Amino acid sequence: MDRVENPPHHLRYWDPTEKEETGTNVTSAAEVAATADAVAATYREQDFGSYPGLTLQRTPDAPADSLGICVAPFGWALIHTDEDFAQTITHSDRPLDGTDQQVWFDDILEVGTVCFIDRELAVEVIGSWMTGGGLLEAAGFTDDLFAA
Repeated sequence: MDRVENPPHHLRYWDPTEKEETGTNVTSAAEVAATADAVAATYREQDFGSYPGLTLQRTPDAPADSLGICVAPFGWALIHTDEDFAQTITHSDRPLDGTDQQVWFDDILEVGTVCFIDRELAVEVIGSWMTGGGLLEAAGFTDDLFAA
């Protein structure tokens, strides 16, 4: 049986060297991870002052049913926006300490440190979502942002 390729998804982010939003098509979680790692390296090199936020969409012009990916050296936070624009966010087992991280998605978004999960788990969630398998329970998605 032949392996079926994922349809392309659109990944967009702010490029601090070009000072504009850019995007690319990706077909796998590995491509998303490689791009996110490269963007994070650029943010560090440019001393941008916040962590990068990338948005993974099913198509370039469909903001619903998307994943926001917050990339920090200590983990990734994922924000899922469903078809009705309701949002849930990952939640780790870190102690709730009330600290936030600044993530750049066209503007600064404050994301609770407790929302950052292990990078490998985040990549697994991205892969599941891209292939239609949905969000993984292990990522602790919650809509209770005050607990995050």
